[in-house]
Order: sequence, then C-alpha cells, then structure tokens
Amino acid sequence: MRKPSIVLPLLLLSLIVGLSGCLERPLDEDEIEFVEEILDIVPRETIDSLEALGFNVHEGTNPPVIDGALHIEPFELLIPFGPQDPWEVGKEVQAYEYTFENFDPAEKTVSISYHQPNGTDQGSGIGGIIAGEGNGFTIFSELAGDVQGIQYTQAVIMTGVITDDGVKDFQYAFLMTDKEGDDLDAILIPVGTGRIWIDSDYISEWQ
Repeated sequence: MRKPSIVLPLLLLSLIVGLSGCLERPLDEDEIEFVEEILDIVPRETIDSLEALGFNVHEGTNPPVIDGALHIEPFELLIPFGPQDPWEVGKEVQAYEYTFENFDPAEKTVSISYHQPNGTDQGSGIGGIIAGEGNGFTIFSELAGDVQGIQYTQAVIMTGVITDDGVKDFQYAFLMTDKEGDDLDAILIPVGTGRIWIDSDYISEWQ
C-alpha cells in the first residue's frame, strides 16, 4: 500500500482556504501530538484550521484498530465548497459504505475502499495514515474513484470515534484534485474545490 504523496499538504491547505478563508489562531507546539509521518503530510496550521471549522481531528500516536465496513447514512453536507456550490448545507446524498482493511499498528496505515450500495460511485485508497488515541481516530488519505465513467482523485480526511455499534460522530472532508472524462453535467464538483460531510444521526453502523 502506497502512502499519501507529499503534495497532500498543499491540497489540504487549499481545501481549508476555500472553505474557511484560512482560519487561524496561535499554535502551541505542545498542543498537537502526531506520528511524524502525519506532520510530514499535514502541517500543524492545516490541522488547526480544520479544527476551527468544527472538524474533530483526533490527535495521538496510538490509534485504535479499524477494520470492517462502515455504513454512512444519512450523509449530510456540513460545509459547501463556496457560494457557487449548487448544494446547500443540509443536502443529503445516497448512503456510502467505507471498508477499512490491513491496519498496520507499526506503520500507522490502513487500506480504504468505498461504494454506494444504491448508487454508482466507487473507489479505493492509494494510501491512508491514521492518528488517534483510545477509540478516536483521524485518517489522512488520497482516494481514487469512478462515477458514471468519470475517474477522479481526492485528498481526504475522515474522523470518528469507534464504539461497539459503529463509529460515532463520523466526519469527512475532501478536496477534488483531478478528474478525467467528460463531466458535461457537472456530476462532480470542480477540481480544486472541496466539501465537508457528516453522518447526521451521529452513528455509522458496522456492516
């Protein structure tokens, strides 16, 4: 499994600039504890800006084991990509299922794939690094997918808290980094834009 590329910091920073106007506050170097690989991928300022948006970044170097298929429904838009986004806050899309496999506690990596049980979108990860402590986790990744013949890649951060019933407070932020194919009907958002989604009943069940 290939880890996220070194371009991911710039992609995620672009996501935050687009969504928040680059929210910032002074950082305490002792506030954030991550494995070194994550800080190589995502700068502290980026992490802090995500938290300022209300995104729950779970810090730590001892993430929980995450393994299995997770059902996300209702999948609700929390933050659109900007005033030009045709979708508004509260927009719901068809359910997704995310499958997590091959968790490596030493490397802090996990494989990710996903699909829509009642839709056409599907894809897989080309690397995922996981942070967290206790039952809380945050995954930093790149995903490659296909919807109605259009291939795309995204820079992604997903987060939640593992429980016996599923994952509590699942959140998903992404930036569209590339599209290939004719998207004349604007099925996908423009390259360079992103959205933040949540499971709005706050529990995502294991399948």
